[in-house]
Amino acid sequence: MSSDKSSQPQSSLGYDLKAGDLETGAAQIAKAAFLANMSHEMRTPLTVILGFADILKRPAISDALRNDYLGRIERSGNQLLRLIEDLLDLANIEAGSLNLKVGDVDVRATVATVMKKYRSAAESKNLVFESYVDDSIPQLIQSNDLRLQQILENLISNAIKFTDAGTVQLHARRSGDQLSLEVLDTGIGIDDDKQDDLFQPFSQVETARSRSMGGTGIGLVLSKRIAELLGGDLTLKASRKEVGSTFIVSFPGLGESSMASDKTAKAAPTSKDLPLGGVKLLVAEDVLDNQDLFRIVLESAGAEVHIVENGAEAVARVASDVFDVVLMDVQMPVMDGLTATRKIRETGSKIPVIALTAHAMPEEVAKSKAAGCNDHVSKPIKANGLIQSILQVLNRG
Repeated sequence: MSSDKSSQPQSSLGYDLKAGDLETGAAQIAKAAFLANMSHEMRTPLTVILGFADILKRPAISDALRNDYLGRIERSGNQLLRLIEDLLDLANIEAGSLNLKVGDVDVRATVATVMKKYRSAAESKNLVFESYVDDSIPQLIQSNDLRLQQILENLISNAIKFTDAGTVQLHARRSGDQLSLEVLDTGIGIDDDKQDDLFQPFSQVETARSRSMGGTGIGLVLSKRIAELLGGDLTLKASRKEVGSTFIVSFPGLGESSMASDKTAKAAPTSKDLPLGGVKLLVAEDVLDNQDLFRIVLESAGAEVHIVENGAEAVARVASDVFDVVLMDVQMPVMDGLTATRKIRETGSKIPVIALTAHAMPEEVAKSKAAGCNDHVSKPIKANGLIQSILQVLNRG
């Protein structure tokens, strides 16, 4: 008996779906739309970066224009980096491999940092931009500072993006043993029938405004997952079209940090301006532009920098000279960084080795550690992050 294919449901992408595959088909359609949107979101900052980099090659550009163009390149680069980091974070959470270290967090300092970062964006739209922190909140709590800041930045940036007039506020309150962080805006609001899609992976509340403003739709999903990993939650407290929205991040078990009463500060190992003063570094990196970048960053921090172009040269230099730390690119010609690290360890050397690589997935970090690396820093590097990693492997951080 022949089957009637005309009775089978079809996706909007044209492939046949069995009745039991409707949910899978819907997920595939959502993912396809997500990937198309992701391509757009990546190409937009890349257009700015490559376009203005090309313009900077032209002769007789004034210092003012040069600084303007460099600022645009930097902002777009940071935008692209954040997008990539969000994708990796979400992938790690879905795989159950994102581990969050809990430590002392100064809520007031975190709120101040976020407000400072977005104040100019709010002022450019003439918004009232305010924050309030209850006196009852302890000076230090137990959480993860970077991830808490990441959640607040996502909520604040969305509030500013979708508010044309009025107010964006951040409130930090204490209710019993619970910390509540509320972000309120007087923006466009969200339709009742679309609110359930806010925290769904690969979904974006589809409006003409959301399309025109860009975005991938993963920020709220990622923020909610991180809040849950920290023992809390992120919810939409209220929203009305053309009135505004209120998102709330809540964390139970609020209590003073066990370190709150410890006012002793560690003495800095070197001067504030030269954190790597007296540190001798070997950098194994085959790309000339990266070599120059690392030299500028590290020498400006006070380090003595020596550069080799592959893993074989790194092994030879470690055997013939004395260095405090090796920065080891993973992918290099002649000999890759992980092989070089293993050979260094085979000699019995305990010299700290930091893997430098564009690979940031957990399995890549595990490979670096298995080869004998003390730390793993993903490219593109952040100068402060790289310096802090060096200080940590030297037991100075």
